[in-house]
Amino acid sequence: MLQHAVRSKTPKSIAISKVKGHATDQQVLDGIATQRDKDGNDAADEIVTDAYNFYGAGLLSLTNLCAARLTEYVRFMSAYIHMLVDIFKTDRDLRARIQAQQIAIGRGPRQLYNVPISLAYADPAVARHIGLYCFDFTPKSFCRAPVLCYRNVWAFLATLRVCPVTSPQSGVTWIELLIIFNLFGGPLDLSQRGLIQCRRPQTAKQELVFFQSVVRAVVKHFVREEDQRLFKAPPTVQKRLLPLGFSTHAAKLAFLPQLTAL
Repeated sequence: MLQHAVRSKTPKSIAISKVKGHATDQQVLDGIATQRDKDGNDAADEIVTDAYNFYGAGLLSLTNLCAARLTEYVRFMSAYIHMLVDIFKTDRDLRARIQAQQIAIGRGPRQLYNVPISLAYADPAVARHIGLYCFDFTPKSFCRAPVLCYRNVWAFLATLRVCPVTSPQSGVTWIELLIIFNLFGGPLDLSQRGLIQCRRPQTAKQELVFFQSVVRAVVKHFVREEDQRLFKAPPTVQKRLLPLGFSTHAAKLAFLPQLTAL
């Protein structure tokens, strides 16, 4: 409206001057403000007061609330961005530390797996494959896990080369066999590959027990009779994992695997 009124007049018909706001009668007498400026400013104040009363105090409160929320939002976004930067830095440092650890144990990019030399494994010159029947049917007892879990274990045993042991020599432990199974392409939890969902054990002990049950089921139905003795504990009290610092007895089998294939 002001712009329209200004354009309707000649360029020299409008004068703009600064006046003292809220002037008092004493200030008029002292010459600080003129009576005309005081009357004009008072009239403008009355118009503003009428406009405020017309639209209500809620509009001003809403405006103040929006301004306060904008300030809080800017503060929140600043804190959020700083948090993201801290997360990225922590993740980068953690990944670098894990990669260094993986390389140190031989599991980094293009690195071979390091097997402790203090543990004895099968001599490649005398190692042989385990005698297996074809997996051409599914026994009814294969109900604790999806059939694909049993097939994976069967394929693992078919690939493995072993050497039987005799007393007092100690065979491989179940925990070692589970680790080797994972190195060959396990685990039993196939959900990582988007396949059938298997029950994920919650602890290492439960995972080992689950692995033992699947292996024994495969051995019972598909390992030849003369080789089933390989999966029975040999009569020895030797602590196989003692060189690695484990002084407890661990369940063992009657063979040693060949690891050169890894």
